[in-house]
Amino acid sequence: MRRSSLSVLVAVVAARGVYAEGTLDLEPGVSLYGLFDGPPAWGRAPGNTTVIQGPDIAVRARDIQVETHLEGFEIVACDATGNGRSSYAIHIQRSKDLVIASAEVFRL
Repeated sequence: MRRSSLSVLVAVVAARGVYAEGTLDLEPGVSLYGLFDGPPAWGRAPGNTTVIQGPDIAVRARDIQVETHLEGFEIVACDATGNGRSSYAIHIQRSKDLVIASAEVFRL
């Protein structure tokens, strides 16, 4: 199945907290913004720490060919398990239009 191109860009905002759901696969044109305080006000401030915590690949970006933002997150990857495996907080392939801003990247 081929991925169709998006005609409308989407913005998703995330409230402060830790999001540990496995590898987050970014989709072209779907921008993610952290540092929000959540309902009801959804104000944005540096103190609203928003963490993406994943396995050995926390965030994966493939074939991002339309402007897509990942902003305002701490991104944390766990150590890889197994001989010869690597750990990536952000793994990027063929993604010339990915914009990463106000991000801190860690490995546990």
